[in-house]
Amino acid sequence: MKQFLFLLLVVGLLSSAQPRQQNTNVFENRMLATWDTGLLEKIVQDSSRYNLILFSASWCPPCIRIVPLLKEIYRDIGGKLIITYVSVDEERTAEAWRTKMRTNEIPWRSLMAWGRHAEIYSGPIPRAKLVHPNTMNWEFLDVRRERDRRRLYELVR
Repeated sequence: MKQFLFLLLVVGLLSSAQPRQQNTNVFENRMLATWDTGLLEKIVQDSSRYNLILFSASWCPPCIRIVPLLKEIYRDIGGKLIITYVSVDEERTAEAWRTKMRTNEIPWRSLMAWGRHAEIYSGPIPRAKLVHPNTMNWEFLDVRRERDRRRLYELVR
């Protein structure tokens, strides 16, 4: 019996000494300025719904070409999905982003990272993070790929 208790103690000590893995896919909900008013808002405003966070920039040709596809997604499931642009433009190109928002008549929310994009997202654009309801867990999606679009529609519907 003593050996058994000693074994339990050793196993407990060893397991507590192991670093616990944290879920690195929990979305860090930061405050960013809106493109039109400059007011600060959380990226995810309603965590009880799916949020598609799109990282984009005014100077990115693929980001501009994807707008019609995003509008189609918005028309199809926008009522069940919150879409938010996060512009990685710098302040010097912010006016180009505002022009893009107006000329393309973007119906979803847009926030400006203005030099803070490295702390929010670094990587290729356009890129999207789908933030799951209630958990704030996220996954990358490339809505240009049929498989990822299908997954998005299945999850949200």
